[in-house]
Amino acid sequence: MVTTALTAAVTSVATLVATAAAPFSNSLQRFIEQAPVSPLITVPASVGAIVIICCYPLWRGRVRTPGRWAAAVAAVALWPFHRIQWPQGLRSWAGRLLVPLAVGYIAACLGAFTGLVGLVVVKVVTPSGACEPPRELRVITAPENVTALRERAEAYTKEQRTDGCAPVRIAVGAAPTIEEMRYGFRNEWLRDDSLQNDEPYRRMLGLTPDAWIPTSSAEFDLVVQDVSVEETTKNGGVPGKTSSLRSLLHKRDEQVGTDHMAIAVFGAAKNDLLTGELESAGYPLAEIVQRARSKGMSLVYPQPAFSTSGAIVATTLSRAGPEPGGTGLRATFDNSANALLCHLKAGQEEAGDWAKLVALVPSHTADEYNRGGDMGIEGCAHNPLAGRAALTAVSSVDLPTLDYPFVEINWSDDPARRAALDAFVTWLAHNKLFEPSGEGPQPSYPARISADAARPGHRVDLQIMIDGSGSMARSPTASASALHDALAEVRQILTDTDQVSAGKFFADDKGTSKAPMAGEGDGGGGEGPGGYGEVLRWIADDRQSGFDEPISALIGGLSRPANSLAVITDGGPFNDEPGPGNAARSIRRALEKAADVSNLYILTFGGRCPDGLETPRSMRPSNDTSGPSEPVVKHVVCDDTAGTDVAGALGRMIFQFREWS
Repeated sequence: MVTTALTAAVTSVATLVATAAAPFSNSLQRFIEQAPVSPLITVPASVGAIVIICCYPLWRGRVRTPGRWAAAVAAVALWPFHRIQWPQGLRSWAGRLLVPLAVGYIAACLGAFTGLVGLVVVKVVTPSGACEPPRELRVITAPENVTALRERAEAYTKEQRTDGCAPVRIAVGAAPTIEEMRYGFRNEWLRDDSLQNDEPYRRMLGLTPDAWIPTSSAEFDLVVQDVSVEETTKNGGVPGKTSSLRSLLHKRDEQVGTDHMAIAVFGAAKNDLLTGELESAGYPLAEIVQRARSKGMSLVYPQPAFSTSGAIVATTLSRAGPEPGGTGLRATFDNSANALLCHLKAGQEEAGDWAKLVALVPSHTADEYNRGGDMGIEGCAHNPLAGRAALTAVSSVDLPTLDYPFVEINWSDDPARRAALDAFVTWLAHNKLFEPSGEGPQPSYPARISADAARPGHRVDLQIMIDGSGSMARSPTASASALHDALAEVRQILTDTDQVSAGKFFADDKGTSKAPMAGEGDGGGGEGPGGYGEVLRWIADDRQSGFDEPISALIGGLSRPANSLAVITDGGPFNDEPGPGNAARSIRRALEKAADVSNLYILTFGGRCPDGLETPRSMRPSNDTSGPSEPVVKHVVCDDTAGTDVAGALGRMIFQFREWS
């Protein structure tokens, strides 16, 4: 009985000791595994020296002098040297150094041992203070809201820190277009099949988001609107996933921002447009447009197919009366309100007609523009603005409010993720992204978005001709593979009704003009000979090349030209135009003679546009006032693109053609 009790007691004590020592032993083991090489060498040496010193009295009796300690250590440490027959002089010299060497060895070993003990105490016994990995939340919103949301996310993360550790990290990204989200939310955040072309894998629309902050509830309503089986099947989706998205997307009751669409005008033109009479009337949009036309101004807004704010403006205009696309109202090729304002800034720097352009954008984007910075767009950085160069944003009784709801995306049922989202949205509802100014006319109705407004506008009949000269083939920017990838990327701004064909133009070694063509294709991305995918494959695979051919000869030699002609070149063909220095004149003359070609857009990579051809970046107000019975006005511009953004340049080109059409 007593033995059993003692055994149990000893076992319990041993268990408690082992449990208490487990964290220390585990930490010590991890430390030794991660330790550098030097401790692994010094530890055995130090322990060995201490054992030898402590055991020496057992070997030689009572130690009476320190010299015996030193002699013992030296005898062991220098034992190999005793086996060597040293010269007498060297043996005498080594004998005198025996004691200093032994003392130095002892000091070195003790120092290494002391340092190792201190390091073990610091690394193992003392808490390391390392933070647990934070939970990551991914939130998407419109591009013009990204900067404000990132600032709020950083402030929230800073407030949540405890002992220097943040429990959550919030990644903010730009949301795709409405059409892309309509497809992506129904197909596990994958891109539309028609945008894949010949790629053997599926691409996603970015990192899978945990939450989404729409610009308005109307954007949310349009995205979750049920999609028919026919529409889903046509776009390559899964018919079984056409049910409502209400179970996936949960719109919270909290509102995380309040703003309104505004009329933003530069200070230099403020007095010409914003009169006291119009202010008293609440700046009605129809009268603003009428006065802008009388002053030679244009009201511009972002491309509705890519920008929620642009789609809101287009929908508002269709309801309020002014027709978009006229001389006073038009969409630009910019994909966000910030991009539009940066475009206006570029026009200001180029001394264009920037004071004649008025933007319809969310009010906070004008404030952000005036504060300076890059607005989240490369190349847009600028100092704070005031006076003639600053924007004045005023509300209108005809422009709607923006409510910024918070939408939780329930890809999976994760209570920890939901708790983190709950805490963030509660904080964000008290620290809103945007607050209303309370000045000027106050809009009284929320934003609306029609499905048609969120799609590209006029049909484009486009023929793309690529410079087939040897210098173009060696272009580091606009190679065949780069053009293939860029055209695949801009596929999303083409519709099923757009007509697109492609070819090359060059002269052979005999001076004969050549213009091989790919099969004509539509924007539907079909895989047959008439599909957009066939055009892309032809551009990537065709290896025909020759010498520079004048663009004027190309225009006059096309057998089946489209209404809109795009020429992509490195600038070499300009030197072969008839008449030195008259390239612009000969190109214009050829365009006037071409009965079927109305629009010409020349895109140069690495070259310089000839004098006399306008650039699209000036964004001058359109002067196309031709009526149904008047001759069609022909357009020609030349864009000498700098940089490597081939897709961006092609996107601007297609938007310009759509505006001309």
